[in-house]
Amino acid sequence: MAGKAEIFVNQENMALLSCPHCGSMKHVSVEKFKNKKHSLQVKCVCTQTFNVDLNFRKRYRKQTDLAGYFCKISLVENSEALERKRPNCKIVNLSMGGLGFRHETQVRLEVGDELLIDFTLDDRKKSRLQRKIIVRHVGEQGYIGAEFSASDQQLYEKTLGFYLMP
Repeated sequence: MAGKAEIFVNQENMALLSCPHCGSMKHVSVEKFKNKKHSLQVKCVCTQTFNVDLNFRKRYRKQTDLAGYFCKISLVENSEALERKRPNCKIVNLSMGGLGFRHETQVRLEVGDELLIDFTLDDRKKSRLQRKIIVRHVGEQGYIGAEFSASDQQLYEKTLGFYLMP
């Protein structure tokens, strides 16, 4: 059996599967897997099986390793309070629409929580970003997936856009 292939899913929830054994291609609907299973084992008409990872993301996501600080918005009195805080999380991926981070704090986070996150990019300018985010996913081992709040999106779009260019 061959290794896993990443398959991008289009906006109509269709994926183009290509057998690594015989080269056969087929467009299939993967809508039933959208909020469930993203890793599949596929059996081709040539009887061979192969594994695929479905990628439903709308935007490119860059893997990162950036120190950051987060807190619940309800606990922040003013932005100056962030100036004296030590990092308490690691930004592990970043896109135009949001980010993923890991933390080992005692803070209990739930989907829908509003946070403030502060981190510095590893670009030439060492650009500092302070963003309001909304928790969209709480995963294992302290992983949090979050969406940027729309209220301050334009302010950072250019900086983040340049940073995310491959």
